[in-house]
Amino acid sequence: MSPLSVTPRRRAPRIGLLLGAGGVLGGAWLTGALAALSRLTGWQPRDSGVIVGTSAGAVIAALLAAGIAPSDILAAPSAAAPDGDPLADLMLEGTYRSTRRWPRLLPGSLSLVARAVRDRALLRVLCGLLPRGLVATTTIEAAVARVVPEGWAPHPACWVVACDYGTGDRVVFGSPGAPRPPLSRSVAASCAIPGFFSPVGIAGRWYVDGGLRSMSNADVLARQRLDGVIVLNPMSGRGRLRGWSLAERMMTAVRRRSAAQVDAELARLRGAGIPALLIEPTADDLDAIGPRVMDARRARGVAELARETTAAELERPAARPWVDALGQLSAAATVNPLPFPNGA
Repeated sequence: MSPLSVTPRRRAPRIGLLLGAGGVLGGAWLTGALAALSRLTGWQPRDSGVIVGTSAGAVIAALLAAGIAPSDILAAPSAAAPDGDPLADLMLEGTYRSTRRWPRLLPGSLSLVARAVRDRALLRVLCGLLPRGLVATTTIEAAVARVVPEGWAPHPACWVVACDYGTGDRVVFGSPGAPRPPLSRSVAASCAIPGFFSPVGIAGRWYVDGGLRSMSNADVLARQRLDGVIVLNPMSGRGRLRGWSLAERMMTAVRRRSAAQVDAELARLRGAGIPALLIEPTADDLDAIGPRVMDARRARGVAELARETTAAELERPAARPWVDALGQLSAAATVNPLPFPNGA
């Protein structure tokens, strides 16, 4: 598909921003990648027409929607901000440990298993069979509540993707026609990895991680009137981790599946006439993240590396038109629709 044509009607292009799942270290990668994108272009991700987040991406989406710049999300403590960044509590060693030693060895959701068997969805079958997680999402909820104490985000279109624990159906909190519970609670639900975190109750239903259906969920934007979509997907990988342990092999399989999913979702966007740019971790990023995506102690190092690797990726010829277009967009409040290229 050719780049978007310029129309004589003057208006700012409406950009969608999609932030995928990836655990604590995926969230750290997102902050570094977004900081690099913002620094190179001058464009602020919080100015996106729609911001969609899944799991770790939902945390970052909520902070952006509250007006926080990417460079401030993982900022080091200073005299002006002695408590550090909004995610400080999420990177404390021991934050993600259970208060109980052993789970109850019962399937977490038999109704999810039954529905997933009917749909031939193996991942959802496995997630339903896992015992309910023992780690509470209270720290995640509190981190979001620090910037949005009550209600929804001030951004007019912040969407948070979770899954119904009984059916596996995708729920996009905050989107038109969908429930809009407190933002902090919605984000906690989006992050509730089955078997690890406890499911989150909202209005009489239980919800778990939005990555249960897709790590990216880019296709939720296919029916939106957008001039372009920028997708940052921490869990997709085109190569393999360099180690040979069972954990690394399993993570490689997960990343390949996520890459195939996001490719299919972007094809749907482009088929709907919406150009899309995909930004993924490089091989160096994947080595830094490793298979233990909840190891919060390495978050700052992952974020700093992502600043460097993403900046280099954005210098590639296929990405340069996007960088230039976003730079033009940041330079003027009202411009003609810009020619975002169809992918990179």
